Amino acid sequence: MTKPLTNTEIERTKPKDKECNLSDRQGLHLRLQPAEAKIWTFSYYHPTTKKRTNLTIGNYPEITFLKATFNFPY
Repeated sequence: MTKPLTNTEIERTKPKDKECNLSDRQGLHLRLQPAEAKIWTFSYYHPTTKKRTNLTIGNYPEITFLKATFNFPY
């Protein structure tokens, strides 16, 4: 079971040497890149093709955690 992300956890997490993801619930991810970039993505199954699809929402902090969760209510 994945614990929900918090705004404090997002602010305190620093990128590592390799790209990594922080996940929250059902498909919302914060991709941490080595160049200090934090990018929101949403991963879902496309209804017609049945393939996994990633949708880029935007960069953190321009898109806050609250905005990212309201754009994609699970």
